[in-house]
Amino acid sequence: MKDDEKRPRPAEESYHYEDEIDLADLAGVLWRRRWFMLGIIIVFVCTAAAYCFITTPRYEIFAQLRPGVTGFDKDGDPVQEWTSKDIESWFAQGGYSKALSGLMGDNASVPEIKAVSNRQARVVTVSLYWPDREQGRQILGSAIDALASTAESAGIQQRLAVSRRQIEQAIHKTESDLEHIPIEHSRLDDQIAREKNKIQVIDEELKSIKKDEAQTREVIKRNRAQIDTINRNTAELIELRQQMVTGESDKFALLMYSNIIQQNLTYVAGLEQRIAAMEKELNNYQVKEAKKSDEILDAQLKIKDLQTKRQEELSIKEADLKKELDTIKAKLHALSPVEIVESPFSSQRPVKPDKKKIVIVAFALGCFMALVMAFLREFWVKNRERISMDPKGS
Repeated sequence: MKDDEKRPRPAEESYHYEDEIDLADLAGVLWRRRWFMLGIIIVFVCTAAAYCFITTPRYEIFAQLRPGVTGFDKDGDPVQEWTSKDIESWFAQGGYSKALSGLMGDNASVPEIKAVSNRQARVVTVSLYWPDREQGRQILGSAIDALASTAESAGIQQRLAVSRRQIEQAIHKTESDLEHIPIEHSRLDDQIAREKNKIQVIDEELKSIKKDEAQTREVIKRNRAQIDTINRNTAELIELRQQMVTGESDKFALLMYSNIIQQNLTYVAGLEQRIAAMEKELNNYQVKEAKKSDEILDAQLKIKDLQTKRQEELSIKEADLKKELDTIKAKLHALSPVEIVESPFSSQRPVKPDKKKIVIVAFALGCFMALVMAFLREFWVKNRERISMDPKGS
């Protein structure tokens, strides 16, 4: 009795099986409606392809901007009046519309230009989509010019003029200093030439001194040789006179020998005095030679210093001035409320419409709609007689 109560009734079993989903039935539905589903997918894909075919391809035009410099503080650091948010706000408010309307005509539609800054908020990327690459770059360039004009008219034009004037004065001064570098080179070259001429003159004087010294030494040598000869002759005469004194000889001859000896001694004394004077003169020559050699050495050292100054110091000074001039000119170039980091450029290929993406999305949407429509059609076919007989659903 209890088993009969637990056993499900036929109606309940039928209701239970109807609620279960049979995968085989689902597969059967998909198989029976495969051509219907394929037709829906083809319709979606063909529609997407037709859209891609008839839609005008557009290139993406880019440019990168950042807030420009309107002046420099006392430390030389740049001063900026605008921020990246100001640039974004200007483009978001359509500040370029008036300028582009004049460029494209009143009846032409003005393209939308978007401005997005990076995370550091230093560079703003502006972009638009346009079918013609060259015209798109021209349009974006006109919008950037309009931005610069707007910024200059926003109360900073006078500050820009003052800053430009100050920087131009600094450029003029630096260029003037650079122009004096060749003059300084020429002046140093003249000094080097004068020192070289001075060395040549001193060298000639030194050669003359050495020549006089050599001649004096030769005279001393000859005089010493002459003294030696006279001394030998005098010694012989003294010996001969001594012999005459011991023996009986003519007194007149003895007196003559004595006179000759006395003359020799006097002459030798004169030669020795002359040699002493010439040796003193040799010492003077040596002092003069040392002095002239020192003068030559000083002139050579001065030439070396002048050449070092010309080749190194002036070269370094010239390089520093050129670097400073480049820096100042860069500051002058940077004076603008808006700085163009990257001029307008376009993508190499059209980016809109994205044909591949559109076709893939259309295919996925077609598959989804094909599934839905297939099951709806299957439901309609199976239940249309009951629905037709009971239109109110009672």
